[in-house]
Amino acid sequence: MQNVGAYGAEAKDFIESVEAYDLQERQFCIFSNADCQFAYRHSMFKEHLGRYLILRVIYRLSNEFVPNLSYKALEALPHNTAQQLRNAITDLRWSKLPRPEEHGSAGSFFKNPVVDEGIYTSIKAKYADMPDAHKTNDGYKLSAGWLIDRAGWKGKTMGRAGVWPNNALVLYNSGGCTGEEVVALAQAIVADVQTKFGITLEPEAIII
Repeated sequence: MQNVGAYGAEAKDFIESVEAYDLQERQFCIFSNADCQFAYRHSMFKEHLGRYLILRVIYRLSNEFVPNLSYKALEALPHNTAQQLRNAITDLRWSKLPRPEEHGSAGSFFKNPVVDEGIYTSIKAKYADMPDAHKTNDGYKLSAGWLIDRAGWKGKTMGRAGVWPNNALVLYNSGGCTGEEVVALAQAIVADVQTKFGITLEPEAIII
């Protein structure tokens, strides 16, 4: 549903088909990659919450290892073999994320916002330390983590929900927090980023 992605690749790049059960029509169905209408952190399944039960995903992978180093941080990592690159990325991820056995989290909670060139250049002119945006067909994709950090939320808690000190995109449970506390924290972050930058963050997470 999420079309998860990281370091220059997304699940949609490798999905051949998705098998699901339609709870509305009460029948099994198979969706091709195109049928799934994948986009950034999105698919057609998110348009029909509660309708489809995903049973199986078929991936098409290459037998030849061709490292995708389009994400700049990967260029400096060991990448002679697939295992070597995988281990390096795993270590990199754990340096930024809470361990599930220690703190529950919702993972990366917000999407990276896509803005037009005028907004991007305006913010870049004001904040020299802002990471370069990734240009897409729809505009310039900014770092939501940087925006949240700049809005003063990185490492802070509100009630028992907090923003992870090593990754401002991650909201975590500091101990016994409720779903309502997570939502309240997310709303406060959205409001502050909107006030500071004029950009409205959207959650990746589906709030039920």
